[in-house]
Amino acid sequence: MSIDAIAALGALGHAAPTAPMPALSATRDVASPAFMDQIAKGLGDVNVQLQRADQLMRQAAAGENVAPHTLMIAMEEAQMSLMLTVEVRNKVVEAYQELMRMQL
Repeated sequence: MSIDAIAALGALGHAAPTAPMPALSATRDVASPAFMDQIAKGLGDVNVQLQRADQLMRQAAAGENVAPHTLMIAMEEAQMSLMLTVEVRNKVVEAYQELMRMQL
């Protein structure tokens, strides 16, 4: 498989790779899920963790028998998931802003 645009880089003075690149297969054995499906799944998982922590906290406040360590673990998992989601969002916004600043 030859890609003319990459081969032309050698003519421009850029160093061409010395070893040939392995050929990419035309078909994939496993269908990869779409990016938006992955995002939706991740947000759904975060929502489930937040709801579970909220449910356990309500049960503890109502006087039901909830182990304190179970409640604290659920709350920490929900908090960590939410923090990760916010950081991923920040990185996506930052990448978008960087793309918008690029001059064509």
